[in-house]
Amino acid sequence: MYSFRPILTNAAKSIAVLIFVLMANSSTAVAIPITVSFTAIGFNNTAPDDPVSGSIVYEAATTTSTIDSLISISLTIADHVYTLGEIGFDTISGDGLLIGGLVTAIDDISHLSDDFILRWNRETLAPSDFHYTVAGVPGILLTVDFSSFSVTGGTIPEPGTVTLFGLGLLGLGAARRRKKRAA
Repeated sequence: MYSFRPILTNAAKSIAVLIFVLMANSSTAVAIPITVSFTAIGFNNTAPDDPVSGSIVYEAATTTSTIDSLISISLTIADHVYTLGEIGFDTISGDGLLIGGLVTAIDDISHLSDDFILRWNRETLAPSDFHYTVAGVPGILLTVDFSSFSVTGGTIPEPGTVTLFGLGLLGLGAARRRKKRAA
């Protein structure tokens, strides 16, 4: 008669290792790509561009976490195409986040330059305001109106889900081994 003791012992060891690895990694926050898409409207009548639409992708642990790093930007204002090298990010007082140009500072813009600031509440994901300036055009254009604004991100499986998946794979492997041995 064949003993299943070695298989069970190996399976138990594998499960213990899998659970240990998952528990060790579960406290580590993993950054996921988060996309902010918006259309800001309602600038004053001298605005070169109204509406202004764009999207910015950054990395963070969740949509309501602070920003870890910027990944990409798709934003053009008055023929100026913004690049990653021109923008930065910061956490502002309270629960606010902002992404802005670096001409003056992330949270400040200068007249007669290509610059912008986008602010939103990271807890409610509601937009706050959008400011921009254009090279050669005096004044700062500001709005608090958005026809669209969204903050979306991917998901990371919960450690328990990964554990159940691993246990299922181990069970399938044991069943396959048992079936081979019976045949």
